[in-house]
Amino acid sequence: MNADAPVPLDLRALVARHRGDASRLVQILRDVMAAEGHVSPPVITGLARALGVPRGHVEGVVGFYSFFAAEPRGRFRVLFSDNVTDELAGSRELREHMLRSFRLDTGFGTRRLFERDGDPLPRIC
Repeated sequence: MNADAPVPLDLRALVARHRGDASRLVQILRDVMAAEGHVSPPVITGLARALGVPRGHVEGVVGFYSFFAAEPRGRFRVLFSDNVTDELAGSRELREHMLRSFRLDTGFGTRRLFERDGDPLPRIC
């Protein structure tokens, strides 16, 4: 068994662990991400029902925070800050160096996955 493999999700147990408290939605979603790697549409619907909130509320929280994903991602995710302070400290150059090292093109601002030799690579944001 792969130690990094997601643990199967028991939605009822997860919500019960948080006492069905809708104010703990972010923490619940973090648990879903840890178990599944993303928050699928059926899980969004199930959480909304279990917490008694509109589905759009759960979907909105998933979409708002960059550390949540509604679709599967690559095993590794690399994020670079575009904060001016970080850019002055070299984050842009570091990002470009990494992309050159892996022979990748960012497709910055797109939702496409990278590929190298036909193999999907993690999305670079």
